[in-house]
Amino acid sequence: MSASTTEQAERRNSADMRTNAWLIPIIGVGVALLVALLIDLLFFQPTIDQLTPMFLQLGFYAWLSVIIGFILYRLGWAYSPSLTFAVSFTLILVGVLTLVNGGVAAWLMFADPTSLTVVGILLVFSTMIGTAFAVYGFSRTTRSLRELATVAQQVADGDLSARAHVPGRDEVAQLGKAFNEMAAKLEQAEVERQELEQLRNDLIAWVSHDLRTPLTSIRAMVEALADGIVTDDAMIHRYYQTIRADVLGLTALINDQFELAQLGARGIKIEKVLVSLGDLISDTIESVRVLAEQRDIELVGEIGDDLDAVMISPQGIGRVLTNLIGNALRYTPDSGTIVVSAQRIGDEVAVAVTDSGPGFAEADLPRLFEKFYRGEEARTRAQGSGAGLGLAIAKGIVEAHGGEISAENVPDGGACVRFVLPAS
Repeated sequence: MSASTTEQAERRNSADMRTNAWLIPIIGVGVALLVALLIDLLFFQPTIDQLTPMFLQLGFYAWLSVIIGFILYRLGWAYSPSLTFAVSFTLILVGVLTLVNGGVAAWLMFADPTSLTVVGILLVFSTMIGTAFAVYGFSRTTRSLRELATVAQQVADGDLSARAHVPGRDEVAQLGKAFNEMAAKLEQAEVERQELEQLRNDLIAWVSHDLRTPLTSIRAMVEALADGIVTDDAMIHRYYQTIRADVLGLTALINDQFELAQLGARGIKIEKVLVSLGDLISDTIESVRVLAEQRDIELVGEIGDDLDAVMISPQGIGRVLTNLIGNALRYTPDSGTIVVSAQRIGDEVAVAVTDSGPGFAEADLPRLFEKFYRGEEARTRAQGSGAGLGLAIAKGIVEAHGGEISAENVPDGGACVRFVLPAS
């Protein structure tokens, strides 16, 4: 919808509201006229000749009141500088109309000027007392509205911690409560925005670093090969192997970012089939066993006897296992141990990957599964770096299965990442 269309719609809505608002006094005057005539019929039972003059008189003053109110509204009543002024003016107008109508009625009933004066004094006195009490009763509402306006300006100026104190249970109090809830959500959204901005800045720095290092290495080796600096066949083969490894690393980094983008956009598709989780764990262990043996790391699989086939996505959970075991390999020192265990617990299955490495830094534990988060320990590892995506991807896949994932340090040393999935 364009801006002009929106403005036209707002003007139509405003006009409709003004039209509907003027139905209130018109209907009120009509009802008042009808009630007055019914009371007259009930108590005095006048003839049609007696009823007609009263009907005409009441009708005349009723519509005169509507016309006077409309004229005052058009002259600026609707643009009153304050609600207190508007209410006071309204009550004074009601009092004036009451005085006029009451005075005319008294003049018709009493020929004595003294009686007319007494009735007029009583009407003036009653109108002033009613106006005073009405303004007093409305003052709390105006104070609450002024406070709301002040706090709203503070929020507009950037102070999202500002809150309005509006006591009571009326509509203004409900407005104050809704405003405070809105301000709280805005404050939370601002905190999340700042955190996201920081994560975005970190991501740019991390990805730039992770791309620059292998690209620099690839460029240097390609130039050396192209210029004929390296002539030894064994060294040439080694260069090609290193270039291939760097390209595979870059491809994995790009794939991680693409998959994480899918998770964030809820675009990942989980197609569950009945799979032997024990076989999936064994296959994943075997796929990295060569890397583990190169560093003399022992890989152990502990599969429970009651671990039947479960409904999972083999590709998704396989990716989770690969990420967790790969992460454990980077953390585990040479000659260490990695244990992958799985067991059934009621209607769920629990899988844990435990390593004998240094464990997680306590400050990192609450944020391990955040997108792009990398603790200082992870960034200084000699065994490679990443953009902090592996655990975030694992978390997204596990939650897409309706499960939960967590991490903790093992009391005897090392780290344990554990996820729980529904068995069906």
